[in-house]
Amino acid sequence: MKEVNLIALACDRGTIGIQIGIDEPVMSMDTSGKVIWTKNTEIFTSTIRQDSYKDGEQLILSPKELGQCDLYPTQLKHSPNGRFVTAIGGGEYIIYTALAWRNKTFGSAIDFAWSSDSNYYAVQESSKILIFKNFTLHRTIQDSSSTIFGGPLLSTWKQSDSLLYFYNWDDGTFVRRIDVSPKAIYWSENGSFLTIVSQRDGFFILSYNPKVLEAYQEQGISPGEDGMEEAFQVLSEQSNDVSNGIWIGDHCFVFVTNKLCYYIGGQIYTISAQVSSSLYILGYLPKHERIYLSNKECQVYSYHISMSMLEYQRNVLEDNLDAARSLLSNISSTELVSLAKFLESQGHTEEALNVTTDDEHKFTLALALKKMDIAISIATNQSNIHKWKILAYTAKETSDIPLLCKCLEQSHAYADLVLLYHAMGDIPKLLNLSEHAMARGDFNIAFIAAFFAGEKNDCFKKLMKSGKYCEAAFFARSYCPELTIEAFKKWQDTIKQNVSNGPLKVDYSSLLQVPVTHSKAEQFDRMSPAYPIETEPIVPVDHLFAEHNSTISDGQSMEVNTTGTGSIREDFLGSSEFSGGTPFRSPFSISQPVEKASIPFDNANQIIFEEEFSGLNLSPPLFEKRHILDDEYEKDD
Repeated sequence: MKEVNLIALACDRGTIGIQIGIDEPVMSMDTSGKVIWTKNTEIFTSTIRQDSYKDGEQLILSPKELGQCDLYPTQLKHSPNGRFVTAIGGGEYIIYTALAWRNKTFGSAIDFAWSSDSNYYAVQESSKILIFKNFTLHRTIQDSSSTIFGGPLLSTWKQSDSLLYFYNWDDGTFVRRIDVSPKAIYWSENGSFLTIVSQRDGFFILSYNPKVLEAYQEQGISPGEDGMEEAFQVLSEQSNDVSNGIWIGDHCFVFVTNKLCYYIGGQIYTISAQVSSSLYILGYLPKHERIYLSNKECQVYSYHISMSMLEYQRNVLEDNLDAARSLLSNISSTELVSLAKFLESQGHTEEALNVTTDDEHKFTLALALKKMDIAISIATNQSNIHKWKILAYTAKETSDIPLLCKCLEQSHAYADLVLLYHAMGDIPKLLNLSEHAMARGDFNIAFIAAFFAGEKNDCFKKLMKSGKYCEAAFFARSYCPELTIEAFKKWQDTIKQNVSNGPLKVDYSSLLQVPVTHSKAEQFDRMSPAYPIETEPIVPVDHLFAEHNSTISDGQSMEVNTTGTGSIREDFLGSSEFSGGTPFRSPFSISQPVEKASIPFDNANQIIFEEEFSGLNLSPPLFEKRHILDDEYEKDD
């Protein structure tokens, strides 16, 4: 496969994939940008210049042959101070001076690791680990580990028990034991944080406190079986499958998966999504503000990471917002959006709103902070219907009716506007909406808006204009009887036209008779108030009611409807005071049998409840005065 050492073999019963060698490039870079790599046993070097490269662009290096290596190296490791380079391969190691490429020391080794101060290095042999200080054997640890890792502490991992051990470089003191199978360990520059990349469980961010080790040594306390538990604390656990990584400063961990990302403050952010997992990080040069990566062909690529942005994020994590704001002028505008997302993740939403330059992000933040003026300005500038719909939902949640009206108008939510204007009782807006909807061809909205506005003639005209003569006839019969004949004739003409065009499957003969308008319906239509309904005020009881003496016989009753009004039966007219043991039958609750109660009524035989009467618990106690013509309709019919 391209860029990796994988080979697929076709067999009679399937395929087999095998890996030959390692994919990691035999290449190393020091803190000044000097790169050393090997081809077979030949050593080449080049210095990375600060040029204007695009992210992901391959660098053009000018190789210079540095010398020969006395073994076939599989790894090259610079010491932290950049003065020495260790070549490892074939069970041996050789330490060379980086500038002159001179042999400093050598020996047998399965694995090799530098300490963070370059004064110590460790060599792993078959059953022991040798610790050297200033190129002199300093201490021996009996440990048959499979792998060793460098840094502020020496780390060893045993494959047999899957345990990771930490030791002090100076005296070999056992510090901590962790149950994990590491693929790599990366330390921050000051040694306060480390990343353990697991072989199967993502990676872990831990903090290390060296004062715990000092306290144990001063007090002469012997560590327990698991070591000094207080020395390490797990800060975060991530599921990303990391191939390699590096710490930049003390708060940012950059790593490669199938893309280039960095971890800071408990969150992961993407630097580039176009990075192959076969790339390995060489190092970061602060003066260039770029991180450099290489593949197994020793081709170098770079990506920009702003130190000012990392410093800004560090100040935010330390709750020093004033210092963070002073760095904004040094950060490019293209990085402000990612910086605003970082601020949002840390709970500084208002600060993120001031920083971001992306309108979509700013709109979301403005809604979260209920700063509607900013959100409205963005929605207006973009003429975005979707944003107006979101604003309408927010206005509804905050009961901002004027804003809700504006948002529904801008988002063309006419159905919602009809309900809103109807609830508000705004007749002019309903009529305006009806005309606007009719012009757009939205007949249903136009009709409903006009109907809610009480413009029945206008509703009739809209039905006629749209060719709905059948509906217009029924509508006129119910609401404007004087127009029934006009609609019916149009409907009749339509039926006759259909008859002439072919045989009808339905008998329409009963519909060909001209209807007669109903005088009482017209009278009721004139009496019914237009929208909104205005109720007749209740006349005081003293001026309206009279008392009569009469009694209720057994089996007699009175019915009251749920609106609070009801016609008194014919045999009760002229009698309003009753006594006896028979309670009134009513949909209202009656607290006790009625022995004597005064029932007020007016000259139209209409009961009016104004207050709770003696012996009756009627709820609700107050009703409007209305005129009922149903009995008259029945007599006419």
